Amino acid sequence: MNGRELVAQGCSQGAEARDMDQQPVHPWSSEARSWSVLGAIICGDTTRQGRVPIDRLAEATVLLAGAVDTPSLSKWNDQPGRTQAEAVAAFDAALASAAERPESQVQDSSA
Repeated sequence: MNGRELVAQGCSQGAEARDMDQQPVHPWSSEARSWSVLGAIICGDTTRQGRVPIDRLAEATVLLAGAVDTPSLSKWNDQPGRTQAEAVAAFDAALASAAERPESQVQDSSA
């Protein structure tokens, strides 16, 4: 699953990921059932174990932050009233932005 798919499955606030009882867990935990946007980026690779290469992690973070015009994805994610639909839409905007960039500037990121 990519980051967008993880947030579409379940969206978390106040923790990078939460289990089925809403307790905080590591984003790569097998118990995770919902993710913050940043937690989803961290685990948005095929292994879902937080092993995204740093350059891809940085690129995905910059694309997503640019899509929602914020310097802090954590603050944006945790803003009261933030919805899962808004989080998914942020990933959609970041993916659209990545698609518009020249191929040489964008790798298959976890965004």
